[in-house]
Amino acid sequence: MTCSELAATWLTAIGTLATAIVAVVTAIIAVVIARRQEEWRRERYHPTLGVTANIAPPDCLKIPMKLVNPHTRQVIDEAATYYLRAKITNTGTEAAKNVEVYAKSLYRLQGETRELIRTFPPMTLVWSNRADLTYLPILAPHSDRHCDIAHIIEPSKREMWGQNDGTRPFAEAEIPPFPLPPNDTALSFDLKIKPLTRGYILAPGTYSLEIEVSAENAEAIRKNLRIELDGRWEDSESTMLGQLVKMRLE
Repeated sequence: MTCSELAATWLTAIGTLATAIVAVVTAIIAVVIARRQEEWRRERYHPTLGVTANIAPPDCLKIPMKLVNPHTRQVIDEAATYYLRAKITNTGTEAAKNVEVYAKSLYRLQGETRELIRTFPPMTLVWSNRADLTYLPILAPHSDRHCDIAHIIEPSKREMWGQNDGTRPFAEAEIPPFPLPPNDTALSFDLKIKPLTRGYILAPGTYSLEIEVSAENAEAIRKNLRIELDGRWEDSESTMLGQLVKMRLE
């Protein structure tokens, strides 16, 4: 091979290597730019989840619970029921996808003592008026939806519904798994699935519920809800909510 041929071969190799280097550098720059653009987009366009709790209508309110015959689907009876609900908000600039509200843990508060209730089953809470949904598909920017936290059924109806006298379906899901005076109220948490142990039903007292709100495309947040149940029942919504039942973010 002559010197000129050798030089030409080297120049071709160098040219090929230089082209490859330029291609790699260009690809790296493109990836970096794409990542920066995505980071910028996420910083500017993203959902921001939040929680508010107001112990008054329309957040918390009195609604009749209906006792339905499971065979005929006919309404047999109604019971006055107070529903405690939290408002899940999206103050971001993009819709939150597949939003879930999860009850992580429950504590009983007595003075300075904070005791974990181990019989309470951590589970997803239900969306108001959409108990069939585990995940809310879309929560649009600058919008909100209610989530059911717990409810309090009229004690006299609760006890009556618990009697399986052959004329009424046995409403066991509302009966506390512990002794409770007939006129005392109980706090029943609205979990997606109600375990047979009924650990979701609590006696009057003060509680702290830790909830986690998450979405497919948003950072999860954790909040604590302080709930106080006096134990007495009042038909007056204004007396019951705020006086005999209290709920607020800690």
